Amino acid sequence: MPRQMALTFDFDGESSVYYRRTEFENQAPALDTGLREFGPLVGMDRILDMAKQVGIPITVYVPGRIVDKYPENCRRIVAAGHELGLHGYDHERWGELSAEEELDVMRRSIAAMEKITSGPFGFRSPAWALNDRSLDILIDLGVTYDSSLMQKDTTYLVQTPSGRTLPEVPVHWSLDDWPYYGFIPNAGRGSRPVAPSELMTLWYEEATGILEYGGQPVLTCHPQISGRAGRVLALRGLVTRFQAEGVEFVPMKQLAAQATGEPVRFPLRW
Repeated sequence: MPRQMALTFDFDGESSVYYRRTEFENQAPALDTGLREFGPLVGMDRILDMAKQVGIPITVYVPGRIVDKYPENCRRIVAAGHELGLHGYDHERWGELSAEEELDVMRRSIAAMEKITSGPFGFRSPAWALNDRSLDILIDLGVTYDSSLMQKDTTYLVQTPSGRTLPEVPVHWSLDDWPYYGFIPNAGRGSRPVAPSELMTLWYEEATGILEYGGQPVLTCHPQISGRAGRVLALRGLVTRFQAEGVEFVPMKQLAAQATGEPVRFPLRW
């Protein structure tokens, strides 16, 4: 079995600020928005340069709001040969959406993405939250896979409440940059950032373990925080370290196509 992993980015920009206007009124919104704008203005292009330097494909999940606001950024991602995936429209809190709202958000997300490139697309839920109905909605809209669940660390099939199946490329917080880099002062969110070298060590050890057990590690990064200069260089070093050990970086849709075996039910039923 080939040793494969994926490097992914949630290109959120300032999308969630539009959805959570009331919450951000008391949390230094100018500071927070400026941090998030770093992704579209600087971070994403640095990441594209890094991916070109090491010769790997990446997968970028983009809220529809950011596709509409920064279409040229998204076109550069596609032009470089990378995969674009769906990520809500305003980085919505999925659990707060009614069935009608969720369907509307998904349709608007797909419509925004189709202005940039043709589908079908994969999906990653904002904050990795799904409703009972979410996977069936994805299938109805022609979405080809999900990457929001954590039931395994190997690509698998997930069974929806209607009995249908969808490929799942699992994620986990231990391989996400936000718990380590996502510090916003006075906002009550995130711990103080760790050194890039420390995070790369943590990721190397966790991903190596997943590979040892036959899984496919998925790194989840955010351009507004992993696009900082020293962090991009550290990430490049991690990629080249895995490449030297014979690990292949592939787009998420390639991992999703490998999903086999007995489906795992979602949501859990007692």
